[in-house]
Amino acid sequence: MSLLPHHIRQDVPKSSRRKKKIVAFFLLLFFLGALGIGFSFWAWPRLKKSSFFKFRECVVSATEHISEEELKALVRIPAGKNIFDVDLGVLEMAMKKHPWIETVKVFRMLPNKIKFIIEEKKPVALLSQDSLYFLNVEGKKIAQVRAGENTDFLIVSGLTFSQVESGALVLQAYELAEEYQKNTFLKDLTLSEVHWDETLGFFLFTKHPSFEIRVGKDEYSKKFARLEKVLKDLAHKSLAPKLVDLNYSKKVVVKLSK
Repeated sequence: MSLLPHHIRQDVPKSSRRKKKIVAFFLLLFFLGALGIGFSFWAWPRLKKSSFFKFRECVVSATEHISEEELKALVRIPAGKNIFDVDLGVLEMAMKKHPWIETVKVFRMLPNKIKFIIEEKKPVALLSQDSLYFLNVEGKKIAQVRAGENTDFLIVSGLTFSQVESGALVLQAYELAEEYQKNTFLKDLTLSEVHWDETLGFFLFTKHPSFEIRVGKDEYSKKFARLEKVLKDLAHKSLAPKLVDLNYSKKVVVKLSK
């Protein structure tokens, strides 16, 4: 409780209190500035020379396609180097050169470790060319498939190196597969491959049962509606197709499986 009467307390100028706060604020800034200067000229050089902060270890976890050893091999930090002298930006750039790495964040873990947080690229398909490659959602190559890696993806084939580089036909193959999946009847007949032929256009290959579908270069939704009718008719007759060619305006050519 204040000892001053209420009417006296009201007479204390507000401007005086405001001036005191401003002075206190600038005194605090001056103190912090002096502290920072003192740290820069006295403490900081000693920290950078201290053996307590000598680099000892990289902390990084393996991803689906990159082992821990492979990730650590990308980092070249001299043993015993002070971690405050390590350029985190240079390390980040070195990591990003790996074909599988989408993003990387680098941190100092005091007193003597460097930590990496890796986000890997997401494959959505495979490219069959001179070898087998993972493709990203933009239709670009990620990396060559290695033994033991998951290859349960749609395969895109028949493209030249320049066509893959431009990416346009890869994206068309994606769109074609997506259009196919929109048909509620066809989506249960999973696609295994989308193949491009310069003359005849796109061929599709299903998994189980396995057969070929020729859809050409346009009017895919209409052709898939016709395909649905043909397949339902064949199923009703207990017949299995080997090839269904939809590249005709007034008919569908079907070759039966023996």
